[in-house]
Amino acid sequence: MELPKTYPAWVFDDSPIADPLGYGERAVNFILNLRHPRSHLPGKGFAGRQAFRRDHLLGFADAGDGGAIGLDGTRIVKTVFLMMPRGNRKTALGAALALLHTIGPEREIAGQVVCAAADQKQARIAFEEASNLIRQDARLERVAEVASYRNRITNRQNAAWLEAISADGATQHGRTPAFVLADELHAWKKRDLWEALKTGLVKTAGALNVIITTAGRGHENIAFEQYDYARRVA
Repeated sequence: MELPKTYPAWVFDDSPIADPLGYGERAVNFILNLRHPRSHLPGKGFAGRQAFRRDHLLGFADAGDGGAIGLDGTRIVKTVFLMMPRGNRKTALGAALALLHTIGPEREIAGQVVCAAADQKQARIAFEEASNLIRQDARLERVAEVASYRNRITNRQNAAWLEAISADGATQHGRTPAFVLADELHAWKKRDLWEALKTGLVKTAGALNVIITTAGRGHENIAFEQYDYARRVA
């Protein structure tokens, strides 16, 4: 069977991926050095799959034509759509990416990082995943201040902060996030938060929107709109 032209063969082969600025390797190393309390890997390692490393390397720094980051360091790819089956620690991966932009090498001074979910319970899960990753490493604990009662993590060194919020809560206009994690987007009942976050993202240079979701059902939801768009531009 002939594979479509858009088939991502690079995920599964060993072909080189350009990373002239080193951003990709830097991001991958930060995530792979995290420790997850429920990991079965040696030393509670976060991840070890080659596909994981290559996927994020391209996502952060392929400086070639059509790559994710230009030679001047400007982010070209601004939205990432990841559809993952249940049981693959989707939320843990999202939390790791959020920490990458809060206390990791992608952090910005006073940068805003938003972990958004359909409801308060799911948002709290993302926050707890991020908090648990911090608690596994004394170096991260020295940098990060975890305010559990506010669902907020603050970088003590540069005032960047992460906050978990839900689509069923109050209106969130006025935010200008540098990074957004949209968790389980197929379950969002209302568009208000999605539209508010999209508006805020365009106000921040180099902002990144990462959608991580399971498949869900039906075509009348935001997740399917983004899935359909991703397929058309791939």
